[in-house]
Amino acid sequence: MTTNKQQRQTWSSRLTYVMTVAGATVGFGATWRFPYLVGENGGGAYVLLFCLAMMVIGIPMI
Repeated sequence: MTTNKQQRQTWSSRLTYVMTVAGATVGFGATWRFPYLVGENGGGAYVLLFCLAMMVIGIPMI
């Protein structure tokens, strides 16, 4: 009995995978809205909390 195993394609590197996932999840809407949210919510403190929240949410996805 012969088995025909097809190999699945994989990403060339982990960095390629992470950058692709980041590009797909961020999208243009978040990029367009981010400066507005920074101005409305306190500038630098908001950026710090936003980055922290993105890391808490994003790291488990990796």
